[in-house]
Amino acid sequence: MTVHGTYSGAKSKGCRDECCKSVVRAYDQHRRRQIAYGRWNPWGDLEAVTAHVAFLVDLGWTHSGIGVAAGVGEHTMRKIRNHQLRKVRAQDADKILGVRLSQRAGFVPASGTVRRLRALAVEGHGLIPISAASGVSQSALGYLRSGARTWAQVPVADAVAGVYERLLAEGPSSPRARIVRADAIAAGWEPPAAWSRFTIDDPGANPMDTAA
Repeated sequence: MTVHGTYSGAKSKGCRDECCKSVVRAYDQHRRRQIAYGRWNPWGDLEAVTAHVAFLVDLGWTHSGIGVAAGVGEHTMRKIRNHQLRKVRAQDADKILGVRLSQRAGFVPASGTVRRLRALAVEGHGLIPISAASGVSQSALGYLRSGARTWAQVPVADAVAGVYERLLAEGPSSPRARIVRADAIAAGWEPPAAWSRFTIDDPGANPMDTAA
């Protein structure tokens, strides 16, 4: 199914609805202006588009979902998925590259999850016991704890938050707890006392001084 209101909706499927015709008019006007200014380049960066789509898919997006969020037709997204696209129009490239993780429902800033995982590490809780308690895979927890992600899936964030206080209260039981704690301190991670329940999930909050 081709998305209405897109260039491909008018061109690949011959749609004559006003929603598609208006997009073609806007594209043609933009093209004429750019040609007049000597800046016309109809093609975008396919390598960047492919990499961005792969990044979003790795986080749980579907190709059709990316197309809807970007306003790009299903025909184009299907060609990207099947590695059949040899060129990408500049307008489509800009739209796809403009899709951000925050546009997909079900994600929250990862800061609170990262802080909880690191604070637990300072107390000696490694990824194995946290994974066992939360039901989240060690690889997912490790990737978040490293700071490689700025967004976290809501179920993952909720699972970590749900076991955070309990694990702190119980204390670590793993024989590797001392190693985990030493590594966390060496990495400069903040302890639980650096955050309150009001600041731990606030991306803009700074840790409290715990040196005293």
